Amino acid sequence: MKKAHGFTMLETLIAGVIGIMVLGAATIAVLAITNTLNLQKARAGLDEESKLLADYLMAKIQSAGNEYIRPWAVVYAHDAGSSRISHQIDEDQRSDAITIGQPLGQDMTVETWNWTLGNKSIDVTAKATKVCGQCPSYEGKHVVIYNSTQTAYYPAYITKQESSVVTSGECNGDTANDKTVVVRCRYDLEPSKAGAKPINSHLIYGVNSDLLSMQEVTFETYYLVIRELFKIHQLWGYKDHNNNGRPDATNDERFTLANDVYDLQISMGYDYAPQDRRLPDYESSDDEWFNNSVNDCDAIVESATDFNNDGYLVPTGAQPKQLRMAAIGITVGKRIRGIGRDKKFSFVQHFNGACLNPYGYHLRGTKSRAMLRSLNLYEP
Repeated sequence: MKKAHGFTMLETLIAGVIGIMVLGAATIAVLAITNTLNLQKARAGLDEESKLLADYLMAKIQSAGNEYIRPWAVVYAHDAGSSRISHQIDEDQRSDAITIGQPLGQDMTVETWNWTLGNKSIDVTAKATKVCGQCPSYEGKHVVIYNSTQTAYYPAYITKQESSVVTSGECNGDTANDKTVVVRCRYDLEPSKAGAKPINSHLIYGVNSDLLSMQEVTFETYYLVIRELFKIHQLWGYKDHNNNGRPDATNDERFTLANDVYDLQISMGYDYAPQDRRLPDYESSDDEWFNNSVNDCDAIVESATDFNNDGYLVPTGAQPKQLRMAAIGITVGKRIRGIGRDKKFSFVQHFNGACLNPYGYHLRGTKSRAMLRSLNLYEP
């Protein structure tokens, strides 16, 4: 009788261990490939999202301004401004905010302009109003008062409007005739708190002149809300409907534009040193870009001037009318769950913002810059 042949217990054990090792190695390889693919997919998604957000804001900036109100009068970047606007951002962040205004067009041709009641109201006579014999309806809205020389701008909020009074002519439905009808308008007003800054306000405030006029402007301010305790990283926008200078939860004043946004940085380019239609960017304080300087992740405080003491900050030696370009830096990200949550995967910094390199997050950033719309029209 022949002996039975087979594997010994030791051989079986060794074979099992080898099998487990091979299977484990294969599993690790598959997981590594899967993680790599997921990482690449996440990067592609984050790159696309950050670019879309940057393009959205750049389009808003480029649409600002018109023939009468220059874009530098309705676009203002607030350096490290998110904390001042939302009061919810973490103290160690340096995220910016930006206010963008869109004028809604000329509603009247001013004949006379007079300030009254201690410069808290204005009496205006005007013709060529949109509706013959009726003053433009501005009550509860933001306007920009401007000098027709386009050297001075004053953002205001109309608190009250009195009934229109026709002082000359009669509306009869004939277009040529109706444009000559003169109407008296009276508006009570206060300074706008929507985020834009006055420019050369001494040429407007308290000055009676037929060179003055105004247009309704829709202001939107974009800022970050970052609360690490609750894992909130959002890009918000708001419209200050009641002119109290903050985004209220009521009255449809604020809205969420995007989630998982970790930084927003704004840099503005001024053609001033010299004014030669070129804006070199050296990422330092020696160029013509404002708030773009970095030094080992610590922001360099660039030399700034409060233009005409109106609160409009520009690089020392520059003027608001020399604003030519804007640049946006957006950082978006995703939390990493499972393998890798205890590691640092990304390093992102935009302009003079904070260095972002957190544990367990994958961050991607995009920078976008563009000239203000139609420089041939807006260039002084």
